[in-house]
Amino acid sequence: MAAVVVVPSGLPLQFLAFGNSLWMFVQNDGVGGGVQAYLSLDSGNTWTQIDGTGFLSAGWQGSPVVSVYDGADTVTFYYQQGSFSGNTFLQQFNLATQTWGLPFAEQSGGVGGNAHPYGIYLASNGNFVVIFQDSTSSALLMKTQTWSGASWSAAVDMCAGAEALPGFDATKVIFPFISGALDSSNVLHVVYRANSTTLNTWKNRYFYQEITALGVLQNFSEFPGQTVLATQDLAGISPEPTPNLFILGSSIYWGIIRNNYGPGNATFPSAYVGTPVINPAWTELGNLDPAAGALQLPLSAPVWGNNAGQLWELFNRTSPSGVGEQTQAIIAGQSTTLTDSNTGGPILGVGSFGPWIIFSPLIALATGSPPSEGPSTAASFYPVGPSSFSVVITLRGVNRRRCDPAPLELTEVKQAPHVKRAM
Repeated sequence: MAAVVVVPSGLPLQFLAFGNSLWMFVQNDGVGGGVQAYLSLDSGNTWTQIDGTGFLSAGWQGSPVVSVYDGADTVTFYYQQGSFSGNTFLQQFNLATQTWGLPFAEQSGGVGGNAHPYGIYLASNGNFVVIFQDSTSSALLMKTQTWSGASWSAAVDMCAGAEALPGFDATKVIFPFISGALDSSNVLHVVYRANSTTLNTWKNRYFYQEITALGVLQNFSEFPGQTVLATQDLAGISPEPTPNLFILGSSIYWGIIRNNYGPGNATFPSAYVGTPVINPAWTELGNLDPAAGALQLPLSAPVWGNNAGQLWELFNRTSPSGVGEQTQAIIAGQSTTLTDSNTGGPILGVGSFGPWIIFSPLIALATGSPPSEGPSTAASFYPVGPSSFSVVITLRGVNRRRCDPAPLELTEVKQAPHVKRAM
């Protein structure tokens, strides 16, 4: 099985099956960072661009675009039009008619004109909940708003919990990462990162926050092990279109890259699992890739897929030789290599973006990298195989870690509630 290049340089923003067809939506370097729809009617062997140039998202070609699929026939995109600043819009593609709708929900000026999109979610009442970075603020705050179909709600600063902690300085700390998930009661869950180049106690700290449908912040906490720079638990990770925070059943899953201060000081892929979904207690899983060789370092934080209730965790890593890249999957605690660029798999280039995955009518991946960010990397389709295939079993450890609700005693471990063992 070999990779099929869909776009010579681009980042998949959505990958899905609709009827007997496959669709991939890509932010394409070839059209100035615009978003285009690609269709395959032959199980991914060939791809056809639909409807001209799609829409142009930004003069700065790495400007983020995010999307959500309603599970029926519509994909909705949230994007900023312009170079570093500009109006923001929603725009939809209808899979049934294979056409783009007109942009709507425009915001211009102020926050709305300086918002870098990082997430969009469809609420049960049809509202769209978005996450964006406010580039007008010195700390690059992460905020959320809701589009009701007629107007935008007031923006909510999701970083308020971190801003209230001792030692926070908005002129020296920024918020460069966020990942979100919307639960069945329309509560938005986010994990975000604070980072400073000058304050050692604010380098690479991670926080959890819930925001209700009414925009109320609740259940803020900080992940432990990050305030001592020399022994930080979690490595820095970047935002990506694929779901790095994921809700399934009674648990919420966050893919991380874990620092290892043992021999070699290598990093490894892991995850935090929080149970229950509201105000979770967090369990940190151990090394999900213990059989990896010395040169096989994680290149992306794990992302997630749901195959009929079975959770898949996927991440990119270097190939055994140290040259080339692989996509690895953890399925029910078992590990298998899905792709390898040394044997015909997609060349991932920067590797910091996890793949999209579908499970029907076949198991397949879509990979790529941001346009004009690093090496020119193709947006590629890769067929993994039929809906079931054998996997190689590996063993992994478990490390239970508490997410601290208060900043003062970061090593304090209170009485832990029952936490369901995941994966």
